[in-house]
Amino acid sequence: HSISLHRADSPADFSYGLKKLEGLHGDRWGEMSLFRREGFRAFHEEIAQAFALRGWLRLYLLKVDGEDVAVECGFRYGSTFLDYQRGWKRAWEQDSVATVLLAKVIQQEMIQGAREIDFAQGAEDYKYCWTSLSREEVRITAYRPNWRARLVHLSEYRPAWLINLVHSGRSIVSQWR
Repeated sequence: HSISLHRADSPADFSYGLKKLEGLHGDRWGEMSLFRREGFRAFHEEIAQAFALRGWLRLYLLKVDGEDVAVECGFRYGSTFLDYQRGWKRAWEQDSVATVLLAKVIQQEMIQGAREIDFAQGAEDYKYCWTSLSREEVRITAYRPNWRARLVHLSEYRPAWLINLVHSGRSIVSQWR
């Protein structure tokens, strides 16, 4: 097969890449895809536009034999590339297009000066194929000093699963020099 990686560099490319991501993610996850929610989609379009203006947005399309089969959305801040979301055609899943895409994106980001790839929260197995490093994430919540805030903060009013979820974050990171 002929394989190529295209990075979005113009507003039209960004728009096309986001639509492709929404479609591929939706095809893969069906009704569970958050991109099916209008508010979620609108938020990402707004963030993408703001990040693109600052040079932070990274959208990559993987083409196989001229066909768009996978898309990667991430962000670049300083020397760190933050891996955010990928989508791919299910018909190409057995050929590991998501892995090929990620490998090419990492290679491209390294060439462009990235020294760290942050795979974000979650300890999915595929992340450990790229690194063994991880760092703990902590969420800090601040409340105003009034009775309503104290009421919300009382742990008896929060389910145990939410408390555990808040404290279980882990970010997977790959670094090199």
